[in-house]
Amino acid sequence: MNDKCPVCGGTIREDTIRHPQEYEGRIVIIENMPVLICDQCGKILLRPETLDRIQKLVWSKSEPERTESIPVYDLAI
Repeated sequence: MNDKCPVCGGTIREDTIRHPQEYEGRIVIIENMPVLICDQCGKILLRPETLDRIQKLVWSKSEPERTESIPVYDLAI
């Protein structure tokens, strides 16, 4: 692993996050998603194997762990 951010050159570290993602007009939440985060600029980087796992999970349309309600705000009003 390269420990420097490709954007700013800062130090990156491994972590897990909770990530909302739009897919086919709906929002899905990926929990415990392994990421690399730059301590300097906050850039979030994904390893290719993480992307593969996310795609397989979401595209499979398997039953989620649970369902949550998401509030929606409209700034055009």
